[in-house]
Amino acid sequence: MEIIDLKVLRGPNCWSATHKQLIDMVVRIPESNADIDNNNNSLPERLGAVFPAFSDTLNNLMLKVQPGFPLHEITGHIAKELQVKADMQAEFITAEKSSATDVYHIVFLYTVKQAGVYAGTTAVKIIKLLLAGESYSELQTDIDELLYIKSRSIGPTTGYLLNEIIKRNIPFKRFNESSLVVLGHGVRQKKMRTAVTDSTSGLGMELASDKEETKQLLANVHIPVPKGILIDSEEELEERINEVQFPIVVKPLNGNHGRGVTTDVNTLEDARFGYHLASRISSTVIVEEYIKGDDYRFLVVDYKLVAATKRSPASVTGDGVLTIKELIDNENQNPQRGYGSQYVLAPIKIDDVTNKILAAKKLTPESVLPAGELLVLKETANISAGGIATDVTDSVHPDNVFLAERVARMFNLNICGIDIMATAVDVPLTRDIGAIIEVNAGPGLRMHSNPQKGTPRNVAAKITDMLFPDLNAALIPLIAVADYPEAATLVKLIAHIATHAGLKPGYNTSEGIYIQNHLSTEGNCTHFEDVQEVLFDPTVDIAVSQCTDECIQETGLAFDHCTISIIADIKERADKQERPGVSGEMLKKVIMKSTLPEGYCILNADNDSVYAMLPEAQSVCGVALFSTDKSSERIKQHCKNGGMAVVLDKTTVIVCEGEKCIPLVEMKSIDAAVASYILPAVLTAVLRNIRFDVIQNGLASFMADPSQEVNAELLSIIASENYV
Repeated sequence: MEIIDLKVLRGPNCWSATHKQLIDMVVRIPESNADIDNNNNSLPERLGAVFPAFSDTLNNLMLKVQPGFPLHEITGHIAKELQVKADMQAEFITAEKSSATDVYHIVFLYTVKQAGVYAGTTAVKIIKLLLAGESYSELQTDIDELLYIKSRSIGPTTGYLLNEIIKRNIPFKRFNESSLVVLGHGVRQKKMRTAVTDSTSGLGMELASDKEETKQLLANVHIPVPKGILIDSEEELEERINEVQFPIVVKPLNGNHGRGVTTDVNTLEDARFGYHLASRISSTVIVEEYIKGDDYRFLVVDYKLVAATKRSPASVTGDGVLTIKELIDNENQNPQRGYGSQYVLAPIKIDDVTNKILAAKKLTPESVLPAGELLVLKETANISAGGIATDVTDSVHPDNVFLAERVARMFNLNICGIDIMATAVDVPLTRDIGAIIEVNAGPGLRMHSNPQKGTPRNVAAKITDMLFPDLNAALIPLIAVADYPEAATLVKLIAHIATHAGLKPGYNTSEGIYIQNHLSTEGNCTHFEDVQEVLFDPTVDIAVSQCTDECIQETGLAFDHCTISIIADIKERADKQERPGVSGEMLKKVIMKSTLPEGYCILNADNDSVYAMLPEAQSVCGVALFSTDKSSERIKQHCKNGGMAVVLDKTTVIVCEGEKCIPLVEMKSIDAAVASYILPAVLTAVLRNIRFDVIQNGLASFMADPSQEVNAELLSIIASENYV
């Protein structure tokens, strides 16, 4: 058994109508091993021992094909099971024999590309080992590797946001698997890194990162903040510490996630400890009064308070038997704790701060806590330091809601985290109740999305609502041209007419990529990345794409939705590894099915195979036809039903809607090759509500080839208004 090809599908494809992120793993299984006799082989039993929860699936598969054992299907289920055990969404889609005798396609869903590839190759490794009579004892190692791949691929905040974006089918593109994401196409795109968007104020972020300047801004408008000073050395600390009364807090000027913060300091010795801890993060250190109370985080999105969370420091409770270290180790076994986006709690570490707390209580990690005694292990309540979160959104006093939204406006932060120390938040915040400690740009979402107590808040949905109120706000018009001999010329003509209409097109063909008629890349540019280069160019307000069968098979479509799809011809392929039944028609249908319900699929009524797609296309979107035969019965019936078409009457291009037909332009001469791109281009322009005179001028000035020049002196100038 060997892998001979592995395709990572990233867009709509012919394997699944609902899943676009698929692995298509092509394997060779010798006929002698394709179906193992259950009576003479212990493979099912050994597989069941490796995956106990997998036994029902194995039994069902064996019943389906008794007395055989379908290795190709089992391999797909193992690839799915490995990902599920690593807390990733996965699903077995299909396993089918190709036209080659011993070649199979095994198709399954992945969440993280590298994890999907790893799961597929590991599944084959497991089968080969067990077939050879060897044991497989590396399950936990492989699961740990998958968990590592997942944790490395994306952070929790980006993960929450992308889950919401994917749910809404908003197009996005990540850069090098980093947290930088582009959302939306063309001129409608927005950039995002964690919870910072390209519309977040840069100055606001700069102000919020300076804790002292933050306090001054707030204090100037009588918002309660702790009093404090800035110091740059231990000597200055000793000289000026009397300016702030004990208890105090010592923290870095520029820091995050609670790093380097020491709270409730009551002695000069502890202040020195706090200074050395903070100075590792920042050369300038803040010394400020300690505000008693609980630690709260308010989250403001689009200048509206959407969540409030009470944060409690990491702690353990004694049982009179286990040491503090053992209690911490037990707590870290909590399945909610771990590194990476799949965990909602961070592990608890014994660090300098923990040792200081223990020393102050005359304890060590080996001390045994009395039963029922609570021991706080950290100075701060940050979730990243092992703290836990409790949602308190519904209890926030209206005055505090107003205060939080006012602070966000002061810093011009459309996504803003506000840290408050207070004895309560269900009463107005005054100096006696508490104070605002910090303002944060790019706040984490985990504590609000997955609190340990209280109601989870889908704050990622609020951010997505702010960026894109609906799907259309993220899309630009996209014209998808299914591949055929004149596809590149058709793409260029559509873009040429769009330019005459005042639009800024980007397009890709088998000849190159053009952004607003400027050559970006020369050569065959019909691959996934080429299409995405056009779609995610920030200067483009309409995209035209030549979509090849090869691209759909190798990677899937580079987009989920198009405004208009054009299918002029169907070319069959002869591929030795092709899935049985995967025809040129099926690949074209992938493009047709991507058309938005309010969009149109343009079909060639002169091509029997293309025209046969009409009923299915009508179930997806609107349909328009083109034909070189004005008297075509197919055109007559379509227009009789109120449909739209463009036809050719000798050398005159005519636009028809219902029973209404208007000649658009007469040409010097037109052959079948020219008509095959002129007619769908005109129909596309009409469907996009481009004026007739603009279409005429575009046709007259288009030079695909000098022999195909349209008559510059149009014989008829018709329709001075938009034609719908």
